[in-house]
Amino acid sequence: MKSLLALLSLLFATLAPAYANNVQILLSEDKVGYHQLAEDIKNHIGDQQLRSTTQIITLDSTAANNMAPTDLIVSIGEAAVLFSKRQYPQNAHLYTFVDKSLIQADYSSNWVAVLLDQPLQRQLDMATQIVQGAVNTKLLIAVSEDNQLIRDEIAGLSTPFDVQLDIVVVDTDVEPAKAIDSALQDAGALIAVRDSRVWSGEHAKWLLYQSYKYKVPVIGYSKSFLKAGALASVYASLYDTVRETAALITYWHDYQGWMMHETNFYPPHTISFNDNIARALDITIPESIRQGAATDVPD
Repeated sequence: MKSLLALLSLLFATLAPAYANNVQILLSEDKVGYHQLAEDIKNHIGDQQLRSTTQIITLDSTAANNMAPTDLIVSIGEAAVLFSKRQYPQNAHLYTFVDKSLIQADYSSNWVAVLLDQPLQRQLDMATQIVQGAVNTKLLIAVSEDNQLIRDEIAGLSTPFDVQLDIVVVDTDVEPAKAIDSALQDAGALIAVRDSRVWSGEHAKWLLYQSYKYKVPVIGYSKSFLKAGALASVYASLYDTVRETAALITYWHDYQGWMMHETNFYPPHTISFNDNIARALDITIPESIRQGAATDVPD
């Protein structure tokens, strides 16, 4: 009997995954904000032993270049993702606090990602509720010509029969503000998308200014849009992104690695409104979408 127990113990030790407690949280920058995110993730990990053994490391540390092939690497932010998937293609990877465009050309076969992006359909659904019943129910999206990722997502959108979806494709040599001007004048709402050619820097400022001038509400994809003049935003909060990341770390530990078909995970979305913009544009936000939503009014 003792021999059998010894044999079973040896067998279990042989089959048990060596990586079960080796989690490395890799930071894109050695800054307070990144360290706080990592600590928050650790605090939300469900297994107490796993939580206590999880390490937080920076890109310039010795540990970043000495990870075991069986470690789970949790990369926070763009720089950490690019480094980890280039240096450790054999490892299991969890990418977090990144948008979808960053992980399309991946070098690893064993990864999942917690995305900052929310599916564009969620923005469209919320914008639909804003314009339904209004005089103008046309929803407008501007996207750059070479942004195939977003253009493919737009092609898969589902719109109600009483709402028109107008897509403006911005050529590489055309200013987004000029490309969208005529379409914007009779739009019911403008949906912003993750497109650095259209929605960054001065281009974003001009589009928000134009929209306000024509009294067209903007539906953003991050909280920062509210302070910039958008009516509403649909986004993943830091808390929900942290919680989703920690849940996937626990899943990896409990199920001996990734045992799932999905690779892209979206945290629960948050909807926030700027009531100052709503009043300025004389827009009544339906109670059906106000319930449970946050309200963020800039100072």
